[in-house]
Amino acid sequence: DLRIFVVTVDPVLDVQPDLVLKNVAIVDARPAADAQGDRTGGAAIHVTNAATTTGLLATLSATDVIVSDTRGGGDVGDAPVFLAGGDATFTTCTFTVFDGNIAGAIEYASAAGTLRLVTSTFSELGGGAVVGAVDVSTTTASLQVANSHFDGNTGTSVGALRSIGTTLVSNSTFTNNVAGGDDTFGGAVAARDLTINGGSFDGNRASGGGGAVSVLDAPVATGPVLVSGAEFSGNTTAGVGGALFGTGGPLTLNGNAFSGNKAVVGGGAVYLQGLAGD
Repeated sequence: DLRIFVVTVDPVLDVQPDLVLKNVAIVDARPAADAQGDRTGGAAIHVTNAATTTGLLATLSATDVIVSDTRGGGDVGDAPVFLAGGDATFTTCTFTVFDGNIAGAIEYASAAGTLRLVTSTFSELGGGAVVGAVDVSTTTASLQVANSHFDGNTGTSVGALRSIGTTLVSNSTFTNNVAGGDDTFGGAVAARDLTINGGSFDGNRASGGGGAVSVLDAPVATGPVLVSGAEFSGNTTAGVGGALFGTGGPLTLNGNAFSGNKAVVGGGAVYLQGLAGD
């Protein structure tokens, strides 16, 4: 197995393993195939979700870590970094991963906990991945992004970041991210229960809607969405909502700037629709 770091909780010992990484470069890691030839994700870092009898979960803290040219290659947890433990924090980290079928950099599949991305950079990720950079795939987890940069990421469903848990994005930049599939939503971000404070979204695009940001409504109705103090410029879609597409729950926009955003069908800047039955 060519994974670099693998963390597993021992449910018998009731010991919580904490992985701390500082000043580490992970390059060209690959997951090994099993007897059937299948590969799972977490080529660089893989944290399992087994809990102890007292509910302890593995945690991760990474500072000044570089992950590059690292691929997933399977169907389960298929991202170069796969996390299904407890809290995980990445500070001043850089991801220039080429490909993973589910996410280009991180899949966070914890049943509970928070993924924090602080002053980190995600660039040219995804390729054939469903999500270009980061995917939070459980409704009970949360995502916090601060002072981070997402540039040139491509996903078949979402360009840079998808989260179906509670999501807070603060003072971060999203440029030239692309949701590259047919009728896709969220060139940069697709999320539910979303708060955006500050930051900028420039030159992102999606085919179906939400050239920069799309609010998710499946599998359940979205929670409140607040976007304040952000700048949206030059985002485009062949569908609706050149900058932002909202659906389901209340949407509040406060002190934002919109310029040069375009939608072929409607809502050059913002498009809001209700759920069926509303």
